[in-house]
Amino acid sequence: MDKHEFSPEGLSELLRQLYQLPDPQLRQEAAAVSADFRGWLKSNFNLAESQIIFLDALSNEFIAMAAVKSGYFIQNRLPIVLIKATTAGARSETQDKVVVVHQDTKGKYSEKEGFNEEQALSFTIEYQ
Repeated sequence: MDKHEFSPEGLSELLRQLYQLPDPQLRQEAAAVSADFRGWLKSNFNLAESQIIFLDALSNEFIAMAAVKSGYFIQNRLPIVLIKATTAGARSETQDKVVVVHQDTKGKYSEKEGFNEEQALSFTIEYQ
């Protein structure tokens, strides 16, 4: 697979390709995400040097959590989105770059359709 742009569109395209894989191949990909999240991101996205430095600086606890959630969502073909906040002009030295991982689970019951559960995972990159 080719590397993708690290953007909402790039992630969407990568997931579209992954979710077309047969189950055994998708399980392998999900296992790779869970085992080496940093390496998987570097292998699948075109990252600038500054992005690689930031990725390598993320705490191991954060990486472990993101890896487990991402692997699960990929293995189960669930939606994952990337939201990148834009900064007007150059980022100031006082702004903190923050990555937020949010998992949303919604359960619904209707008399006609029965129980349905929906899940979504989002990664938001913002500056504070």
